[in-house]
Amino acid sequence: MNDVKLADHYDDLWDGTIDSVLGIDENGNAVGGDTRVWTGTTFFGTATATSALGVPTTEVTHGRTTFSSAAWVTGQTLAKSNQLHLYGISDILTVQEDVVLSEPGAMPLVLFSLITMVMVSRQARL
Repeated sequence: MNDVKLADHYDDLWDGTIDSVLGIDENGNAVGGDTRVWTGTTFFGTATATSALGVPTTEVTHGRTTFSSAAWVTGQTLAKSNQLHLYGISDILTVQEDVVLSEPGAMPLVLFSLITMVMVSRQARL
């Protein structure tokens, strides 16, 4: 992320350490200090039993941006009322290049116009 290698592969995220701290926000800006982030997960990458995100509880597990140990993703719990950044993990996202749609050719438009004119003239006769 932001040209900083966090792990060698997916399983490496969950072996207890990552290669560097994840101290940036979704825009690539550095987050200051020991910032806490919502994770709701254990250091194995599984949801915590009673403090996962989306579970009807008052507290959620958080990680910390200044740690490369397991604390990057799991730590203590905080009340859901706190406003924290959120770590989300997904496969690599690829954005497709703009697709250029060609305009319809003249022939289909002429045919459509002729068919429409025939149908209108038939209805006018009735």
